[in-house]
Amino acid sequence: MLAIQLINLNQNIFLNAYQLIVSSRMSNCLVRTFIVQSFIKLTKHFTEGAFTSLLKNQKIEHKILFGQYDEEKDNNNAINNLANDKHEVVCFDKIDPSLVFFHEGGGQLFSIITNKSPTDPEYINLLSLKNSQCEKGKEIFKELPDYRKYTQKQFLQEISNIINVNIPVEKVKGSTKKSLEEIAGNFVFTADNFVKMALILLRIRSNIPVIMMGETGCGKTFLIRKLSEMKNEGITDEMKKEGITDEINQMKILNLHAGINDKDIIDFITKKVLPDSIKLMMKENMRREDYKMKGFIFEEKKIWVFLDEINTCKSMGLISELMCKHTYQGNPIPENIVFIAACNPYRHREKKEKKENKEKKEKKENNEKKGK
Repeated sequence: MLAIQLINLNQNIFLNAYQLIVSSRMSNCLVRTFIVQSFIKLTKHFTEGAFTSLLKNQKIEHKILFGQYDEEKDNNNAINNLANDKHEVVCFDKIDPSLVFFHEGGGQLFSIITNKSPTDPEYINLLSLKNSQCEKGKEIFKELPDYRKYTQKQFLQEISNIINVNIPVEKVKGSTKKSLEEIAGNFVFTADNFVKMALILLRIRSNIPVIMMGETGCGKTFLIRKLSEMKNEGITDEMKKEGITDEINQMKILNLHAGINDKDIIDFITKKVLPDSIKLMMKENMRREDYKMKGFIFEEKKIWVFLDEINTCKSMGLISELMCKHTYQGNPIPENIVFIAACNPYRHREKKEKKENKEKKEKKENNEKKGK
């Protein structure tokens, strides 16, 4: 993630060291230092949680090696820990550090996502950074965007800028292309789900697997589908079947359930994902050469594979291999395929018989107390 961000920084015209020094608007010439520090903070944010879990698991392994292992007790503890684990919900107010988010399609423009107050030194530095994008003679920004106050159309315009799509924000009369407004439909943007989209895009750019966890009905699937539809400019497999377009649908969805097995998942990958991945790779090779000649930053388009409800099937070993090793049964998967998954949190549920016995026991104890 840090490498991707540093590449974007060094190829950005507005953040070129010479440009910052000669710019009459920039009062803070150490802005590149500030940006790199924020990138490092962000990288730590993404990695520290994983290392904490790793260290915890090492302690458990140490106990096993030295004979302090009770299988039944440890299994029960593991179930209770998973069921009672309080995962931090991603929201706008908890964003720390602030995000300098480079746009796709050349990476010369960027958005700044922050919840700091206008008097905070970080906010002041970010505002100076935002004004470095202004052309000479144009009015400078007096404040940074406050996404908590954004309207639906403002969010759609911001998403359009970030993902660099070639479709209008609002519906255009007589146009055959869907607008972002039509694709979004009844999806309501908020500062919270906008930040979640930004973090998903950041992970995808860095080839980090994305797993969204939340209760059933909280909108995980809806959010990722809408983001992919907007990025894919509304193209679906149905449109291809009907001959409306010959463009590749870059979103592949597999809904998992108890009846799905390893073979079903592998068939989905080999028959529905890999063929389009190869076609897209060939098209992108041509586009890469064009970008290289023009000196633009090239960001390869990718196939998004969305595995919904991954914890409902018995193929977690294969899913883990797909997402972490980027292989299936040892076979490599092309780099232009990224995996996104959704799952529900663990919940401790007692068996019906145990619950009934527990209730009978409590009832019996209560009757005995009354008798005494």
